[in-house]
Amino acid sequence: MLTRLHLLAAATAVTTTMLLVLAALSTALLDAHHAVDVRRAVLWALLVLVPALLLTAATGFRLAGASTDCEAGLVGPQVMG
Repeated sequence: MLTRLHLLAAATAVTTTMLLVLAALSTALLDAHHAVDVRRAVLWALLVLVPALLLTAATGFRLAGASTDCEAGLVGPQVMG
């Protein structure tokens, strides 16, 4: 269940991002008269994109589980010579 939720959230985030990029590029290259409409659509799309990214991160951390190497941390112990 959690894996499917992660996949759905990630697919939503990627699709939304690609649509935003395509809309911005097409407006810049083809028709500058509708730039205000595209900017408004980008703002509305952020209401979908931000929660999708948050859900992707949250489910990803949950699926990854706890670290098994807690003593070393991110960097192993340093040997002073």
